Amino acid sequence: MDQVTVKLLTWKPGLMLSVAIAMTHHAMNRGSGQSFYPDEVAISEEIIQQSPNCIGLCYRNLAMAGIINATGHFRRSSMALHKASRGRKVFEYVLASRARAETFLKRNGDRAIPANPQKELAL
Repeated sequence: MDQVTVKLLTWKPGLMLSVAIAMTHHAMNRGSGQSFYPDEVAISEEIIQQSPNCIGLCYRNLAMAGIINATGHFRRSSMALHKASRGRKVFEYVLASRARAETFLKRNGDRAIPANPQKELAL
């Protein structure tokens, strides 16, 4: 990858980085072509209540970096998944690039790269 892309995939530590790593892990665990919604990602209620704007910013930054893509579909969030959701609109995402996701995790100190789920080989 070129230097600009590598720089884009290197984030500063803190709350946003923790949330972005959780989102990236979730997307990679789902696998390519499998969609997910933000309220499905395991993020603590404390973070959601204290920094709700941080979560949306993480999704936009991951999309700009080419790690995830919005599908254009949306639904109302489930309060059963996160109490702080309050039925807000959540957009559907898919993993855009496994290579970029792996680079993002490696560049930001997370060495626990999720295995590549190969749905085609599942029985």
